[in-house]
Amino acid sequence: MKFKTKIKTRIYTGAAYALIGAALIAVRAVGLNENEMLDSFGAVLLVMGLAKAVQYLRLMKNEDAMKKREIAENDEMSIAIWQQARSLAVSIYSMCAGVAVIVLYALGKNLAAQVAAYMLMLFVLVYWVCYFMVKRKY
Repeated sequence: MKFKTKIKTRIYTGAAYALIGAALIAVRAVGLNENEMLDSFGAVLLVMGLAKAVQYLRLMKNEDAMKKREIAENDEMSIAIWQQARSLAVSIYSMCAGVAVIVLYALGKNLAAQVAAYMLMLFVLVYWVCYFMVKRKY
């Protein structure tokens, strides 16, 4: 994938996060849901999405910064660090989610435990689908 295409994808992703955040705030504002967490979660998504989109839009306008960023992102050491960090995060998340399921069942929170268990299974399913897609590519 060309680097400019990658940056454009990141801009669109930031915009999508901002739209989701705005939608969550709107759902709470019009009274469709009374959960106060929607405001906070929506605000975080909105601000972070806009910040990332603006950051990458500025990067697209500056050729020197764009070249430096491309070199930095394609550096083998940076890629290795990024992949190890991602791998470690996936492992820690999976373990924490598994422990959360056990603790929730022990506390008698069966519905919450089932939701957590299904989310963990969905996460693992997405991981395996992505694994086979990448493996097939290479």
